[in-house]
This record gives sequence, structure tokens and C-alpha cells, in this order.
Amino acid sequence: MRAGTEMAFEDACLLEATLFGLCASSEEMREGTAAFLEKRPARFR
Repeated sequence: MRAGTEMAFEDACLLEATLFGLCASSEEMREGTAAFLEKRPARFR
């Protein structure tokens, strides 16, 4: 997080988009989203 405060705004936005893409494509994200939408506890492995 601190690195984002020390770089240009455009570079920080690109970094955030890249890292968020990695998180959003994970199995944990898919399971968490599915569990939320199905109103059930998540079953993380």
C-alpha cells in the first residue's frame, strides 16, 4: 500500500488494476462470491 503513495497516480492505478485482477480471478474469490450470492457460508480450501 505504501508503494502506491510514492508513485505517480497513473502508475498506482495500473498497479491496482493488475493486482486486483489477480485477486478477482482466484478460486477463493469465486467461492466467496458464490457463497455470498447463495447466502451460505463459504467453503474455502
